[in-house]
Parts: sequence; C-alpha cells; structure tokens
Amino acid sequence: MLIEIISPPTVRVILRVYFIVFLTATTWLTKKALHCRAKIRVARGNSISVIDNIRADGFELFTASWGLRSLAGGSLSFFTLLLLYCFGHTTDLLTNYLVVGHKIQARCPFNRGLVFDDLKPNRFSQWNGRPVSFLQNAQLFAVNNSCKYGIYKKVDSVTSFCPDDTDIIGSWKCDYTARPIQFAAGTANVTLVNDLYKKGALYQNHYFEQSTTRNLMDSTFNHMVAWSTSASEDSDGTDWDVLAAVQTNWQKDQPVQMDTLKCTLDAPGASNTHRQMASHYDLRGWLPTFQGLMYYGTNTSAVNDITDQVAMLLNSMVMISGGNNYLLAKPVTGEDQTQGCIKVAAYVPPVMIGLFSFVGGLFLISTFLFFRFLLRLRRIRTDLDLEQAVVKELDSIPQDVLEWAVLAAREHSAGVELRIVPRSNAAQDGGRADDSLLNGQEGAPGGTAEESGNLESGSCKPIHSVQLQGKEEPVVTAEDLRYFKIGCSPPIPQVRNYNKHN
Repeated sequence: MLIEIISPPTVRVILRVYFIVFLTATTWLTKKALHCRAKIRVARGNSISVIDNIRADGFELFTASWGLRSLAGGSLSFFTLLLLYCFGHTTDLLTNYLVVGHKIQARCPFNRGLVFDDLKPNRFSQWNGRPVSFLQNAQLFAVNNSCKYGIYKKVDSVTSFCPDDTDIIGSWKCDYTARPIQFAAGTANVTLVNDLYKKGALYQNHYFEQSTTRNLMDSTFNHMVAWSTSASEDSDGTDWDVLAAVQTNWQKDQPVQMDTLKCTLDAPGASNTHRQMASHYDLRGWLPTFQGLMYYGTNTSAVNDITDQVAMLLNSMVMISGGNNYLLAKPVTGEDQTQGCIKVAAYVPPVMIGLFSFVGGLFLISTFLFFRFLLRLRRIRTDLDLEQAVVKELDSIPQDVLEWAVLAAREHSAGVELRIVPRSNAAQDGGRADDSLLNGQEGAPGGTAEESGNLESGSCKPIHSVQLQGKEEPVVTAEDLRYFKIGCSPPIPQVRNYNKHN
C-alpha cells in the first residue's frame, strides 16, 4: 500500500505509536483477564499457586522465572505475555525496516517559470541567458527522475520535475547517420569540414559553423564540432532539421574521429515556433554552447550520449524561442496549474498491514476476555452470596509488584503471625506442611493458630507476612514460592519446612 499524503518518517512514527499503545493495552488487559480468572477459581473454593498469580512482563518474565525456578504466572500467563513482549519488539523493528519511501509520479503545483506559447514565439533564441542552464537542468532532472526530456508546455526549477505525456509537446530526435568518419592526424579543419560536405554529413551549399579548441603551443585543434540547418534562410516558414558532426577523440597524434548525426523535430504543438525560428542565426549563436556540452572538459573525449545531449540542446533552443526567454511566467487562468513531478510515498508492505490487523485483533480479543472474566466474577459473587469481608479479601489478591508490596506492608503492620512447621512434623504428615498463604491450623506447633476458612464460614485470607518468634527464623526464598497457595478452601499444606538454629 502506498500512502502519498503522509511522509514515510511520519508513517513509521504513526505505526510505531499504534503498536506501542495497542500492545501495551493488550498486555494490561491480558494480565487483568488472567487475574480475574484466578479470582474466579479462588471464589469457587479452589486454590491457586502463588507463582501462578505473579504477573510479570518484558524482561522481568525471565528474571522472575529464573528466581522462582519456574515459569512466572504459570505456563499460560508466561507464554502469552512473552508472545506480546516479543511481538512488540518485532513490530518495531519491522516498521523501521519495511516501511520505506517509494518514488511515484504525481502532479505538483506549478508556481512560475517558463511557459511555452506556440502562437507568440520569438524568432531569435537567446543563447547567453539564464534560461539556457534553466532548461538544460530541467531536462536533466526529468531524465534523472526516469522521465522524458523534450519540449515542455511549462517548466520550473524544482528538482522533482518529472513530466508526463500531458506536459510534453514533443522533442528533437537525433540519430547517427553512418559509422564514424576518420581523418588522418593533422588534417586541416577546413579540409575536414569540406570533406564532410562532400560525404553529405553536413548540408551542402548552406551556411555552417565550426568551433575548435586550439593548443597554444602548436596551434593544433581538437574538440571540433559542426552543424548546419536544412533551411534555405532564416525564418523561411519551413520545417528544418539539423546535420551535425562531433569529434569524439582529442589526441593530436591520433586520427581524427568524427561522429555524424541527423536531428529532426517531432512536436506538432511547437510547429509554428519551429518554422518562424531564425535557424541560421540560432545555430551560429549556440555553437559555443553546443561545443562545450559535448566534452567533459579540456583534453577529454566526447560524452557517451552525444545524440541525447544534442537533442536536449535543440529542445532548449526551441523552448526559449517559444517561451520568449522569460522565466517568471505563470499559466493563464483556466489552464492546468500543475506539472508532473516525483513524490516520495510511504510504502507499507502487506506484511505490515497483516501485523497492523493482527495487533488490532489481539486488542479486541483481550478486551473481550477481560470483560468476560470480569462479568463472570461478578456473577459468581452474586450467586454464592459472599459476605463483604470475603469479597474484600478476594479483591485484595495481588498480581503485580505494587499489589504484592501493598499486601506485605498491610499484613506486616497488622502484626499477623505465620507459624513455621518443623521438618519433623512435616515428615509425620507425609511431607506436607501448612500453606503459608492460607490460615494456620489450630493447635499446630511453632506459632499462632487461626481457623482455616472456606466460603461457608466467610473466611478467605490471602498471604500473610511473617513475624519472627524467638530465634526461629523462616528461610523463604523466591524458589520456595512454588509451595505456597492462595485459596478459600481448607488448606492442603505443601510448603517446605525449615529448622534454622542460631
């Protein structure tokens, strides 16, 4: 998909913001949905592992799982949040890599420049003004933008100029007439030109010009060009063409190589200008420009694209005549006020469109699951007719770091004691000890006792903090959290036992 109205960097920013916002929201909704799911299990009298109720995301998924020696949040939570975490970074990288700028041909506003008017041409095409370089550059801009050179209806100085068929009146076309003609080294320039006449490479019995670059040390020449018009005289009202010759080498001790070519105009919309031009006068005046454009500088060989360079020069000559050598013109009211140009559009590949849709789908699914579990939790509360105290404790079941910290501080300030079951008692009970996340069993050794609760008694206590008793100190690490459970039913202890002595 190509987006023209927004620049590629802006499109990338918009996509990155979209992915960040929606994946962040999806992660949050997913964590809330999983938390509601855990509360539903507890409200129904089941117990859940503490580890299964630890919600982490990002890199904390790995650090928390390493400390717990188990998957933080359980398999479902871990892999779901891991997928969202990896997906967020993947979309960011792909956005920067795949969303790129593509050049497309479009229409741009035309401010002012040269406007061609075939009805009111200037007979003489000025060769020494700014319009020459202006029009030469315009054609080069068009070629560089993979468009055509030619005679344009209007042209300005923007580098993005790229005319389409509606902008082009026509163009000169130049072709080589024969194989290169070779002359012996040291052949006099007059002899060379006369021989070109005889060979038909220049128009016979018509006016022609030549230009040479002389070596000041020995007066030899190189970089010789010549051209002539088929018109019998200036502005004779006929369509005229051009025969030209260009020396392709420059070394004085080598044979002179001359390429010959013929140029004809194919531009019906410029026929009046073409016929009224003073072709003899113009070719004579433009000869130094012609000679200079054919080479890369002093003592260099000819350019590779001689035919194209000559054609573009003749196009400029006609446009200056038809545009009256004026660069500040604007199209008249009612005419097209635009011109062809190249724009950089943002290319969004199908894979990014797919990712865009997939992220939106994930957000909708997570929203649906969140509200589904939330409504189920509320319905269960109503169906079971839980007391307010039970509901309050159910709501206090923590999931993230902040909620766990709040719970720890609350229980610590309340001074709740949690008994530590000696290892010997655990062995007598088949290796099972009291669950520290549930209430203690009355009469158990080593600490205070609280009555275990269930839904009927209205007691549903989550985790409690530990108050040290004497020298008996519990040694609980993150790895030990796998033995702790949260639940409202009578506890089935599965905690490791500690017997630490100072």
